[in-house]
Parts: sequence; structure tokens; C-alpha cells
Amino acid sequence: MAGEVVLKLAAVFWSSYRGLTTEAGRELQ
Repeated sequence: MAGEVVLKLAAVFWSSYRGLTTEAGRELQ
């Protein structure tokens, strides 16, 4: 059960992290 919560949090963090990096990359270009 705890493992599932960690995976869910990691997925949300990774998706938001990718979104921020892609937006920053667009601004740099």
C-alpha cells in the first residue's frame, strides 16, 4: 500500500517536473 502511494507521488512529481522543464525550454528558444 505504501509503495503505491510513493509511485503515485513520484508520477505526479515527474509529470509536473517535465511540464516545468518543457515550458522553460520553450521560453529559452
